[in-house]
Amino acid sequence: MSRFKEIKRYYSLKFMNFIKGNGGFGLNEFLGIAAALIVAALVVIPGLRGFSEDVMTGLKTWWDKIASRIFQENTTAW
Repeated sequence: MSRFKEIKRYYSLKFMNFIKGNGGFGLNEFLGIAAALIVAALVVIPGLRGFSEDVMTGLKTWWDKIASRIFQENTTAW
């Protein structure tokens, strides 16, 4: 049997066991997901606010520079 077929058979058996309820979703998995969501809420999400402010400030600076080059006020042309 080729290596690919062995891997495919292994994962198909794991999937079938999961569907049947053998080795399915337990309390440990639920607690792990809950802990990950709490960490995300306390650590990652507030950090994204500072990151997004930096990105928006950078984009505003970039746009102001581009707009001043494109839309130069040339009072001598009129």
